[in-house]
Amino acid sequence: MSKKIFYIMRRTTAASLAAFLLIFIFAAMSFADSWTIDTKWYDDYKTTRGTKEKPFLISTPEELAGLAQLTNKVGNWANPSVLFKDKYVLLTRNIDLQSKEWAPIGWKIDYKIVTSGFNKIPNYKGFDGTFDGGGHTISGLSIVTCENLYVHNTVQSETAGLFGYLDNEGTVKNLVVKGNVNASKCEGVGGIAGWADGVIENCATDVSISATSSKRGYAGGIAGLNGNPKGDGTGPVTDGIKAMIRNCVVFGNVSSTPLSFSYAGGIVGFSNWYHGEVRNYVALCKSIIAGMDAGGIFGGFNSNITANSVSVAAKVKASSASGIVGAYGYDYQNCYWLKVTDDQPQNGNSSMGHYEYGRVTDESKLPVAAAIFDAADFGTIKPGDEREIHIVSYPTQADASGLKYTWHVDDTKLQIVSGQGTKTIKIRALDVTEDISYAALSADVTGLLGYTDAGSGQPKDRYISNFDTSVTLEATLKFSSASIPVESIIAYGDTSDIMEGETRSLGATVIPSDADDTSVTWALTALSGEALSDDVILNQKDDGTLEVTLRKGHEKAYGYTFTVAAKNSDLRDSITITGALVKDVDISGVIPIGDVVPTYAEALKPIGATSDMLVDIAASCKSDISAFRTNSAGVVFLSSAKVNAAVDYAASMDHVEVTQIKPLPVIQMSTSQPGKLAVTALVVSGDVLMADTPQKVALVKTRPDGTGEFFAYAEDQDAFGNKRFTLQTMDDKMMALTDRIEPAASYKLVLYIQDNGGFDIDPADCSIIDPVAVVRLAEDSSAPAGGSSGGGCNSAGYAGIILLAAIPVLSRTLKKKSPR
Repeated sequence: MSKKIFYIMRRTTAASLAAFLLIFIFAAMSFADSWTIDTKWYDDYKTTRGTKEKPFLISTPEELAGLAQLTNKVGNWANPSVLFKDKYVLLTRNIDLQSKEWAPIGWKIDYKIVTSGFNKIPNYKGFDGTFDGGGHTISGLSIVTCENLYVHNTVQSETAGLFGYLDNEGTVKNLVVKGNVNASKCEGVGGIAGWADGVIENCATDVSISATSSKRGYAGGIAGLNGNPKGDGTGPVTDGIKAMIRNCVVFGNVSSTPLSFSYAGGIVGFSNWYHGEVRNYVALCKSIIAGMDAGGIFGGFNSNITANSVSVAAKVKASSASGIVGAYGYDYQNCYWLKVTDDQPQNGNSSMGHYEYGRVTDESKLPVAAAIFDAADFGTIKPGDEREIHIVSYPTQADASGLKYTWHVDDTKLQIVSGQGTKTIKIRALDVTEDISYAALSADVTGLLGYTDAGSGQPKDRYISNFDTSVTLEATLKFSSASIPVESIIAYGDTSDIMEGETRSLGATVIPSDADDTSVTWALTALSGEALSDDVILNQKDDGTLEVTLRKGHEKAYGYTFTVAAKNSDLRDSITITGALVKDVDISGVIPIGDVVPTYAEALKPIGATSDMLVDIAASCKSDISAFRTNSAGVVFLSSAKVNAAVDYAASMDHVEVTQIKPLPVIQMSTSQPGKLAVTALVVSGDVLMADTPQKVALVKTRPDGTGEFFAYAEDQDAFGNKRFTLQTMDDKMMALTDRIEPAASYKLVLYIQDNGGFDIDPADCSIIDPVAVVRLAEDSSAPAGGSSGGGCNSAGYAGIILLAAIPVLSRTLKKKSPR
C-alpha cells in the first residue's frame, strides 16, 4: 500500500473518511488476502497435548490463523467455546504472514457483559493460555483494511494486533513480531496486543503501529491498552491485577492521529487508569507521534507500576509530548529517556510535575534495562551441528559489563561447548533417535536496571537506581535428523502502482521456513508497455527481500515482473508491479510587471532546468540526483516521491487535507545581489490552479529532503514578501481574492522568493533554485494563511493535466561537476 494512502487515512476528517476508505480498501486488497484456517494441531491432539511439557505445536500461518479462530469463537451449550486456560501453545519455527490481512487472536469491544435470556455474554473473548514463541519470529503481520476484525452481535472488535485481546489469564512470551498494523476502524492497536490484560515478557516488536480511525486512538509498540482485568459488567475490577509487560524491546514507529483522544507510547498507548505493571522495557522507536499525547514509554496514564525502563526514541511529537508518559503520568519509578536532539522531549511528564528526573543527555550513560535472545539463532538444528546463541542487551549504547549470565540447556540433546557465564555460548546438538524433536534452553540474566526507594524526606519521584533485576530468557530449538527440502516459494508485496522515485520492498517466503537452504535470488524477468530495464534499481537484501526503486516513470501504461527462485531448485514465483502514469505541467516564464513588483524586489524571468543541467542542479542543492527526474522533453522536476512527501509534510503542519497535486518544473534565477527578494511569474492555465478564486489557490514549496511549506497568498501590496504569491491577469492586473478563475483562461502566477531566504534551495549567493507544486485542498480545508506547512495526496493529481507551453531552456552555464 502506498504511503500516500496511509497518510490520507491518518489525516482525513470523519466526514470524508468514507470516501477515502474505498480507495484505501481497494489498494490494500490488491496484495493482501486472508489466511485459510488449520486447526488440526488442536482437533487431533486436544486430549494429548497442551501441557507445558507437551504443548500444542504451531508451525505455519494457517495453524496460527486456526488459533485465532478457536480463540475468537463465542460458543453455546451445543458448541461450547474453546478455552486455553492453563494450556500451552509453542511456535516451533519462524513464520511469515506475507502481509495478508490478519485476523487478530482474541477480540474486545468493552468490559460489559450482556444478558441474553439465561446467558451472560461478555463483550470480549481473549487468549487465556500461554503462547510461547520459542525465540522465533512472526514476520509480515498486516492489518490494513481491518476487514477480519471479529464482529460480535453486529459490533466490530475495537482491538488490533497479533493478539486482539490478551485475557488476564493469558501469557505471550519469547516472541519477535514484525510487520504493519493500522487500526483504521478500531481504537486500540499494538505490536503484540491491541489490549493486554495478561503477561507479555521477553518479546520484541518491529511493527509500524498506526491508530487512524475516526474514533479514539491508543497506539503502543507492545500494546495499545493494558492493565485492567475483566469484570462482571458493573465496572472494572481493581484487585488481583495480573497485567504485566516486562523485559521487552520495541523498534517500530508508533503513531495515533484521530482528531481527539489520541495516545501513542513506545510500549503502551494508554494504561486503563493506572492499572497493571510495566517493567524493564526499552523503546528504540524512530518516531512516536500523536495528535494529543505521546510518550517514550506511555502515551497517557501509565501503569500502577511503571519502572526500570528506558526510551531512546529518536522523535516524540504531540500536543503533549514527554520522555516517559505524554500526559497524566503518576508515580513512575526509575525510568529514563534520551534527550540529545530537538525532536526528543525536554520533560519526562509535562502534566504531573515529573519534569527533568530521568533525562539523559549522554547516550553512553544510559542504563541497561532489558535483554533478549537474538532470534536469528533459533532455526532448526541437526544432530552434530554447532551453533552460537547470543543475548543482546538494550539500549545497545548502555554499559552492559555488569550483567551476569547463567545458561541452562536440555543436556539430553544439547551440550554447551563454550561460553557459560558470558552473553554468547556455543552449543552442540547431540544425537537423537526421533526424526523431529525439541530441546529447551534458557538463560538467567542478572544486573538489569532496578531501584530502591530514596527514603523518607526525599521527593516522591526520586529513586536510587541499582542493577539487581534478573530475568529468565527461554527458547526452544527444533531438531531434525533428516534433511528438509524446499517445498514451495511465494513472492508477495504491494502491487499497486509504484510512483516515480518510490522504493518498495517485495518479499519471498520459502516453505517450510526451516528448510536446509532458504536462500533466494531475484531477477527482473519481464517488461510491459513503455517499461525499460534501466527504469528500476534492484537491491536484494540479506533477508531475501528485494528493494525496487523506480527511477523513471512513463506517460503510458508500463509494468515490471520480478521473479524469485529458490537456490538449487526449479521452484520460483513471480510478481508484477505496474507504474503510476506521469503527467507534467509545462510552464512559460515571464518577467512580471505592474503593481506586483515592489521597489525593493528584483523582477526576474524564471528559467527551467533541463536534463543536461541535472547533475549541476543536484550538486548546487547538495542533493542526490535521485531526488530529481526529467520528463520526455528533458525538463527537470523534483521526483514524484519527494513531491508527495513534501506536500504531506506541509499539509500536516497546517492541518489541512490535500486531494490533488500538480508539480511544476524546477525553476532557476540569478539575482544581482545576495539576499535580494526575487519576484517572478509563470504563465499557467486556470485549470492548473485547481481553484475557482485566488483565495482558494494553494502552493507548496517542495524540497529534495521531502519537507515542504505553503506559500502565503499576498492579497495586496502590503503583503508582498518572501514566501508569498499572488495572481495577475494576462494584462498585468492584480486579481482580488474573490475574482473568478476560468479554467480555460491563462494567468500569471507571481512568486516572491528571497535568495537564501528559506524557499531557495541553492545555498550559493545570487542563485535561486526552486521546485513548486500547485495543490488542491479538500472542500472542508481552508487555504493556509501563513507561510507554514495534515493531509494525504491523491495520485489522481497527475492525470489530465494540460501542457501549456514549451519551457525555456536553461541559458546560464553552470560550473560542471563530476558525478559521484
